Amino acid sequence: MKILFINTHYYMPQSVGGMSVTLHQLCSALIERGHEVSVLAGFRKGALFGLRSSIAMKLRALAGRSKLTFDRVPGYRVWRSWHPVAAIPEVCDAEMPDIVIVMGGKVVPAAKAAKGTGLPVLVQVHDVELEFHDGDYGEIADLPVIANSQFTASFYRDTFGAAPSVIYPYIRRERYLVKQTGQSVAFINPYVHKGLLVAIAVARRCAEIPFIFVGNVPEGGDELGTWADQLAGLPNVRCLAPVSDMRAIYAQTRILFAPSQWQEAFGRVAAEAQVSGIPVVGSGQGGLPEAIGGGGIVLPADAPIDAWAEALRRLWNDEHLFRELQRTALAEAQQRSEGLEELEVAMNRLVSEGSSSQRRGGVGHEQ
Repeated sequence: MKILFINTHYYMPQSVGGMSVTLHQLCSALIERGHEVSVLAGFRKGALFGLRSSIAMKLRALAGRSKLTFDRVPGYRVWRSWHPVAAIPEVCDAEMPDIVIVMGGKVVPAAKAAKGTGLPVLVQVHDVELEFHDGDYGEIADLPVIANSQFTASFYRDTFGAAPSVIYPYIRRERYLVKQTGQSVAFINPYVHKGLLVAIAVARRCAEIPFIFVGNVPEGGDELGTWADQLAGLPNVRCLAPVSDMRAIYAQTRILFAPSQWQEAFGRVAAEAQVSGIPVVGSGQGGLPEAIGGGGIVLPADAPIDAWAEALRRLWNDEHLFRELQRTALAEAQQRSEGLEELEVAMNRLVSEGSSSQRRGGVGHEQ
């Protein structure tokens, strides 16, 4: 089957965030299962890749040709455009896919444009931040939709009357599996909405516990100046840059700390960590508790710092509790469906139904 994924966000190598990682691993797995995949993504200037692509786009425009450019950097064709929604008809004409899957970014206009091609369209929703969808989701509620968690599915069901099926984000387990010998608490993606204030306060409170904070220092600072500056005086904290291979981080991790303050649609880092039996101390926001399951400790997002510190210390010091949650974390990871077969069922159904696929409702396997 020929599959075109649309993600109006930036894509690797310009982005290594959760959406890009999920999509890339999904594409790689589908190729291994005999499918042909391509991606249409957004684009930004910057760094050598951005400079080269910008020049190519400008040269094509001067020649009166499409401003689209494409490459095979991830191992399959990626179309890139400054205006990916407007480029959807052109890319569909070039690729002639059997199905279009809209995955992220400006979901509403992208899904409407894809629907206008007459091809079967499947929408995968990965967040509940409707303000970023660039339109009223109700306009595309007749399209079949897959949600990345029960929390996300409930949100779209309650808000728009949609009936999403649930397929958890694909995680290529061998990319995260490490021998569990780490001796640090890891806090990944140091942003305020991810719980940065809580993490800094807990690191200060738990001076006896080593921490690693993993992420880029924001350009121009944030409301804290920069998190690296805030942590400079704490001898129990190391600040690490992002890495392409997360095994380098999880190999150092005994406990994952995820005190997120926003409505997480899922909790990919928690699911990644559990592949290696790493327990999680995290918040009860959105779909994050689904990712943690019984493999960690869940607190309210607004819990006092003392409560966060107590939970972390308890798991750090209580070897019996740690081993119990470690075993449960491993079991959670092993039981969680990879979702590939469910996605294939959904795609095959839409393609076989043809024009009748443009109907209201969910597809695939309800979890």
